Amino acid sequence: MKKIILICLSILILPQLAGAALNLKLTKGIKALIPIAVLPFAKPTPQSMTDVSAVINQDLSYSGQFSVSNNADFNQFPIILSNVNFDYWQNYNLNALVIGSVVAQGGNQYQVNFTLVNLFKNKISDASEQTSVNSSNNSATNTIASPTTTANNSPESNPANSAILLQQSFVVKQSDLRQVGHKIANLIYQQLTGQPGYFTSKIAYVAVKRNLNINPSYSLMVADYDGYDTKPLIISNEPIATPAWSPQGDQLAYISYENKGLPALYTININSMQRHLVGSFTGSLEGTPAWSPDGSKLAIALSKHGSTVIDLASLQGHLTPLISSWGINTEPSWLKTGDALVFTSNRNGTPQLYQLDIASQEVKQLTYNGNYNTTGSYSPLGDKIVLVHGDGANYNIGLLDLTLQQFTVITNSNVANSPSFSPNGNVILYSTLMSGHEELIITSLDGLTSLILPNLGNSDKVQPTWSPV
Repeated sequence: MKKIILICLSILILPQLAGAALNLKLTKGIKALIPIAVLPFAKPTPQSMTDVSAVINQDLSYSGQFSVSNNADFNQFPIILSNVNFDYWQNYNLNALVIGSVVAQGGNQYQVNFTLVNLFKNKISDASEQTSVNSSNNSATNTIASPTTTANNSPESNPANSAILLQQSFVVKQSDLRQVGHKIANLIYQQLTGQPGYFTSKIAYVAVKRNLNINPSYSLMVADYDGYDTKPLIISNEPIATPAWSPQGDQLAYISYENKGLPALYTININSMQRHLVGSFTGSLEGTPAWSPDGSKLAIALSKHGSTVIDLASLQGHLTPLISSWGINTEPSWLKTGDALVFTSNRNGTPQLYQLDIASQEVKQLTYNGNYNTTGSYSPLGDKIVLVHGDGANYNIGLLDLTLQQFTVITNSNVANSPSFSPNGNVILYSTLMSGHEELIITSLDGLTSLILPNLGNSDKVQPTWSPV
């Protein structure tokens, strides 16, 4: 039996994978976005430190909700509100302006100050709206808090007629500057769209490295949503498949073939690296396991006696039958409330999505467009389902609106797999075949903004899944 290797998150074992950034590439754009500018933050040396304003710029640009201006178009770069020339900025038809600074505090501590400026405000009329953030005296008007804490960490938010929409300061270590940039982007996103941001979330996927004359190696990977801070949790010469996030976002369930090629269901805590064997079950494990919303059990598909059934497995491996009709029943995914389960079945002749009502045990068919609709999962609000739709020649990502009863194909590719919603439900992650390798793509719900997480080395990135938080 080939040995599986557990690796601490802090150790970079795979140079071609760990610690490298999967830089996103914008492939298409959309109109009617919120116009905004994110100006460079004043910052100390070293220049190699994370550029917080660049992180904010990237997050907002790639969200599909904002039109972020090119800073090369400007010749004014204020870092405090009192230096903002409103007449100048109103010439650019912007709704808002992000300004700020990063100030060294000593002892590897940095104070990050930011202000979201309302450019509909044509003058500063109230001294109370003035910011006292000043890079020369290192002071700030708001409570200083770590981005990893919640106490005293609520941003100051003012009415729409104020010059200040948001203003806040953080004190963090240099290694946390990228995370605080994501956190600021979340705050701006929520202020201007009314919905929570997703920029501090994680993704997981399986990296498959193929070498000539050598068996492939498999790595269970976790990364920031944008591909930075990529780290392997597990490396094995035997297949690793179908990772699934726990509801709290601290564990992954996955299938491993390390035991003489026989599939077994494991969970792993992404922080402690503690691994737990749920069970090796009679019959072959099929499809992706699905955590129940309370995190106490997993819905799994098992192939046995000529059919594929869906059972509930406790974390101790005890099975309870859930869906046992004839044929193939696989790929379960829970509604966040726990009231229903969507799954794939061929019970009516072709693979389609069905919904099981947990209380009544009633099953109803959800998809009727074409002969192939699989791999469904609910949006966080439960009003949409993302899925893989096949038309006989190509396989694309489809979106089923359960409220409007509308079905839309949102990608245009030959092969698309494993779609997963972002935590706020506004963006979808999936994998696709490009130039001979499996790549990861992030796309807006209308499919008009698509972002590629480029392949690293010779690895294929497959079966991606987005964390729930």
